[in-house]
Amino acid sequence: MKKIVLIDDHHITNKLHEIFILESLPDAEIFAFTDAQEGLHFITNHQVDIIFCDLRMPIMTGWEFVERYEHLYLSGRSTAPVYILSDSLSIRDHQKAEQYKSVECCVPKAFDASQLQQLLHLQASN
Repeated sequence: MKKIVLIDDHHITNKLHEIFILESLPDAEIFAFTDAQEGLHFITNHQVDIIFCDLRMPIMTGWEFVERYEHLYLSGRSTAPVYILSDSLSIRDHQKAEQYKSVECCVPKAFDASQLQQLLHLQASN
């Protein structure tokens, strides 16, 4: 059973992603957070398999989350890859993402169920 963390300040977006994930992985355990600090705290205390994180959020941005998570990842305390979600991915965002070993890739936030399923199936095979 895959444990998946969703971090997005929009509850509706988390719910939509949860529906898409469960269509592809019906036995997935999903933990959704609208606050990146709460998500990071959860990940610090629980082993998870995949993290989807929005970039533009109040309080702690996605980049701030990735910066802090990278320490957990590099220390081996967490092995979950991060998929960056954003509705405005720039070349600069892609270049910045490449600097982090924990970031698998950047994904447009407006992805559809089939795109999400492809990501999940690739990750499931790892």
